[in-house]
Amino acid sequence: MRMTKNEKLFEEFLEEYLENVKKKLPDSYRAKQLKAGGLLAALVYKFETDFLKEPFMKAIEKLKKEAEKK
Repeated sequence: MRMTKNEKLFEEFLEEYLENVKKKLPDSYRAKQLKAGGLLAALVYKFETDFLKEPFMKAIEKLKKEAEKK
């Protein structure tokens, strides 16, 4: 299945977001899961995607609509 540009943008955002979690909160449970890798890291990605993807995509669509009005 091909990803849309918005989905690719979200993937980049999520990568950077989770890198910031590891850098800025290295002792957090989430950072430890990411550092452990494997299934634990995959579950973090799934969990964060479940919470962040929908509002991220809505914001992108809103910006597109606003840009089209101009």
